[in-house]
Amino acid sequence: MNKNNNKIKKIMKKGYFKTKAQTLIETLVALSIITLILGAAYGIIIQGLKVARLSLEKTQAYNLAQEGIEQVRYLRDLNYCNGNLWSNINFNNIPQGPFFNKFTRTVGITDTELNNEKIIKMTIISRIAWTDSFGGSQVFELKEILYDTKSSQ
Repeated sequence: MNKNNNKIKKIMKKGYFKTKAQTLIETLVALSIITLILGAAYGIIIQGLKVARLSLEKTQAYNLAQEGIEQVRYLRDLNYCNGNLWSNINFNNIPQGPFFNKFTRTVGITDTELNNEKIIKMTIISRIAWTDSFGGSQVFELKEILYDTKSSQ
């Protein structure tokens, strides 16, 4: 035991361990570096979760906009089957929302093209608006051009 104590005293005299305060400072610096690294990792994880949530909301908005366009196509086809004008679409039959307690949808005609006073082309727009999970206002629009395919046959 005495032999080990002598070795420790020799090492300390040579300057390997200068002072207790120096090792405390080294420990604090190491803890600071670890804290910075963990803080940066936490920030990256939080940002990734935000991006994932916004991506989910945008996917839901796209699907709702696509559904609005599909409902307009359905009403157009129903008009064909019933012998009515294809362009006589009642937009009140398309649900406007709210969906999932946050999304609202508006569907309408933004442009038409006439040929011999008959509508041969309509541009339909399906617009989804919502407030995202982080308080920002978001809007997604989907456009589709529908043609009167029956009259050209």
